[in-house]
Amino acid sequence: MALSCNIFQIREHLIDLEPRPSLCGSRTIRRHDDVSLPPQERFQILSALGQDIKINKKFSKASYMSLRDDFFKMAADLDECGKEESAFILYHKFLTLYLEKLNIGPKLCKRDVKGRRSNFIKTLNIVFDRAEALKRKLLEKYNNEYEKYLTELKKKEEEAAERAAFWEDIRDILKQSGCSSWHSIPSDPLYGSEENKSGEVGPSATVTSTEAQPSSVPTQTSSPAQQCSVEENVKVVTPSTSTSAEQPGENDQEKSTVQKVRGLRPVILPHDLCETFLKSVRKNTKKKIETCGVLCGSMVGEEYHITHIVIPLQKGGPDYCYATNEEELFFIQEELGLLTLGWIHTHPTQRAFLSSVDLHTHFGYQQMLPESIAVVCAPKYKETGIFTLTPIGLKEISCCSRRGFHPHRVDTPLFCDCGHVTTKNTTVTVTDLR
Repeated sequence: MALSCNIFQIREHLIDLEPRPSLCGSRTIRRHDDVSLPPQERFQILSALGQDIKINKKFSKASYMSLRDDFFKMAADLDECGKEESAFILYHKFLTLYLEKLNIGPKLCKRDVKGRRSNFIKTLNIVFDRAEALKRKLLEKYNNEYEKYLTELKKKEEEAAERAAFWEDIRDILKQSGCSSWHSIPSDPLYGSEENKSGEVGPSATVTSTEAQPSSVPTQTSSPAQQCSVEENVKVVTPSTSTSAEQPGENDQEKSTVQKVRGLRPVILPHDLCETFLKSVRKNTKKKIETCGVLCGSMVGEEYHITHIVIPLQKGGPDYCYATNEEELFFIQEELGLLTLGWIHTHPTQRAFLSSVDLHTHFGYQQMLPESIAVVCAPKYKETGIFTLTPIGLKEISCCSRRGFHPHRVDTPLFCDCGHVTTKNTTVTVTDLR
């Protein structure tokens, strides 16, 4: 199954604002801050950075679509701070990602039942306008910098020519006077010269052997950061909603394992969440077909409160399910102002655990929001599991590129019960898009 994930921090592969050095050879990479390049060439390099986006196949289209607010805000903040080049790169990446890579233009043009269009269109129009304004501003800036560079270059060439002529005159005078040391005067005015702090080039002064020695300036060093004890300030909480049961397959030894909570915000779960979800998907469960949904909600104070389950259009079987129209999830969340806090699915014929496919699915959620949870309802065995990936599980899945059902390591738990989840006497709303 692949569903959308809420993202609070723009990932590195989207906000990389500089070209990476080539590992093949020592060829110098052209940079957009090189004032010696013509303005149009500098701008082309800058634009290329805005097109440098690679889609991570581990994350769904809806996951990237949920980036839009943080992505746009970061670009706007850079724009406000006067970091025009960085802002332009992010605006360009924004347009490249959503209009070219994800190709969501046709979806955005569709109107809802009330004849309204997505607010995302307004955001795209703002990004277009700001990117164009920055383009004009940057080209003007590059032109001014290039003209200044050419003026300074011409001035330096003229000064170098004057120095060369001066030393040539001195050589001629000494030669005509019969001075035996005339040949020791350099014919190349740059030979033996040094550049002073003002950037001017002149003949170097005589340096004694003592002065020529390197100064013994102490090198500043920093001690390595202290490693905190893993067990320090660790609070262990066992959620009352999770049913500890021996799981089949790859994680038999993780029975009763609970996530050690440290730095995670609490997630508040409605007491009727599983019951309401199972009622909504009863038909599929009777046919032994898995059904999935997205857990949505909002932040209240320092807590995440799950208030909605959005069930997307999907396909499924006895041991799989996946969404087929993820963009609709994005529009529903945008309309209701909801965050994605995890996902829920049924195991009609199996017990409550995370299969290898489930591990990969939840990896996407947990990478984007560490508090994200995976709820598994196993009505046949009257079990409910509320799971999260362990640190080892996150590392294992991040390095695994295999698809479908496949084995993982069995020497240590890859997932466990959540310790940051609490149930309260609240209700959940189901939005069924099927």
